[in-house]
Amino acid sequence: MKTSSKKVLVIEDEFIIQYNLINMFNLMGFDEVKGVASVQEALCFVNKIKFDLITFDINLLDGNALQIHERMNEINDDTIKIVISAYDNLDFLGIKLEEPIDRYFRRLGFDMYIEKPDFSYFYSNEFEEVINGIIKPGEGR
Repeated sequence: MKTSSKKVLVIEDEFIIQYNLINMFNLMGFDEVKGVASVQEALCFVNKIKFDLITFDINLLDGNALQIHERMNEINDDTIKIVISAYDNLDFLGIKLEEPIDRYFRRLGFDMYIEKPDFSYFYSNEFEEVINGIIKPGEGR
């Protein structure tokens, strides 16, 4: 019997990628998986629900992942945060990186940066191993 419920929020504005991530987390046995496509939707959820894991796309319909991350820091949230993005720089946000993008996100408090590959990656053993290495469904952090 599970002693705790594990909740995941997928923040992704590309529907097919959001759908694939939600399916992957469901197949991995997570109890509750929600998907949103905007900063506003994400903020509504993080203000009401304590998630164990959140995946972030950087560039969203109405803003960017850093806005959500900032709010989570304000509420002292210890959710595991993973950026999944095709961007290898943040020039479009006016941020000039002096370090690799994965190091930048870790310094900000994200747990991991995964480069958004082709869709097949989300159904690979490698992706499942990465996620399971961080959090296992039904277990405490």
